[in-house]
Amino acid sequence: MKIQLCLKSIKTLKRSQLIEIFIALVVLELFVFSDVLMPIQWGRIIISGQLHSGPNAKLISGKCYLRWSMPDSLNARNIDLSQIQLMAVPNSASDPMGVDEYIVRGKIRGIFKESSNSPTYLMFEVVSYSYINPILKYSVLILFYIQLLLFIIILQNKPSKINQAKRTENTAQKPS
Repeated sequence: MKIQLCLKSIKTLKRSQLIEIFIALVVLELFVFSDVLMPIQWGRIIISGQLHSGPNAKLISGKCYLRWSMPDSLNARNIDLSQIQLMAVPNSASDPMGVDEYIVRGKIRGIFKESSNSPTYLMFEVVSYSYINPILKYSVLILFYIQLLLFIIILQNKPSKINQAKRTENTAQKPS
């Protein structure tokens, strides 16, 4: 019953009002769920997992930030930014091994190279980190994309000719 009333009230809104509501919802969601929805985390990197050989973390997001904050002396080197060496490995109660995703803040402290034949990686000092809950992450992403899909469907639905005819009849019958 409440869902039908909600859908009926949505149908009575003008298209411009729907766009305003949608934009407000998107801005609110981007603010509240910025850790999940924002692809660029400036000043932070997103890492995952402990790798068994070489560097101990895979870089998921933050390559642009690392390139920008890299000292000039390191820019000349051929550094692989797909993985980094963390000086302290983040972990949490739900992930004691530190294999899930984390948002990490820190500083570049140098380079890491296992042998003369291996690629060069960045050594990163962890200042702070926060755990990204995978269930929350994927549920927020799914709900966000469902919302986008529903909004596109609502915007593309044009009033039927019968509804337009009824509206013109109602306006013609009302005395001015």
